[in-house]
Amino acid sequence: MDIKTVELTGLASQSCSWQWRNFTAAQVSFQLGREMMDAAPFSYKERVRVAWDGVTVLDGTVRKCDAALSASGYVWQVEICDHWKPMEGTTFFGSGIGAGRIAFSFAAFSGLSSGASVKRRIKIAAALRTVLDNARKHGALVTDYVLDVDDSAWIWDTDVACDKHASLLRKFLSSRPGMVAWFDYSGASPVLHIADGDRLDPVTLDRIAHRLSKIQLTERVDLVPPRGGGGDDAGQVRHVHGCSPSRGGLAPGRLHDRATVRPANGG
Repeated sequence: MDIKTVELTGLASQSCSWQWRNFTAAQVSFQLGREMMDAAPFSYKERVRVAWDGVTVLDGTVRKCDAALSASGYVWQVEICDHWKPMEGTTFFGSGIGAGRIAFSFAAFSGLSSGASVKRRIKIAAALRTVLDNARKHGALVTDYVLDVDDSAWIWDTDVACDKHASLLRKFLSSRPGMVAWFDYSGASPVLHIADGDRLDPVTLDRIAHRLSKIQLTERVDLVPPRGGGGDDAGQVRHVHGCSPSRGGLAPGRLHDRATVRPANGG
């Protein structure tokens, strides 16, 4: 399959950005100059590889290629999302005793056993595999995946009611907010990774060395599960997640869970 490559190094400007938020689709947006009657350089959902200084930072599909008129002339406004994006629009259908129903508990709907001693508990790793396998079966996830999540970790069973694959994955994240999802581009094809954050190595971001215009940390108190008791430290975030450039693209580490990367002025 012939895949176009977009090299962002030469597009370094305020119009070029890379955005990522945990358990959502990463997005690259940029502008290309054009003549008024030029044909569009990309078609909708065309697969594209995006690189920075020769390193792949995103592999995905074109989601927007709009003709526009800016202050400097005619441009194409382009947005490319990674392979998480299709899971935002596809519905999870199980294969267990709940298959075909509008709403059911996840354990029964997926065919997962919730255990005899505590009937309402399901294992997070097994639940993730069920959703990702279902997404692959229905063409919503076109890559392989790797899980590095504690097999003993569990959550209470959850109801399923026409949930999209991505929204169901985020339900599990809300019960275990330390997990991180990212695509690894170091191999022959992209691979989706989902891992517990405390299993990742710490990273260091240098604004100058990594050519970043800004580094911003965002506290995610909305992802902290409620707990009993009080005190000033109740519900505080103990660590946050983020990404660092590497030969395999932008590899997550324990920094923050939202990243917006814009090239600094001058490249």
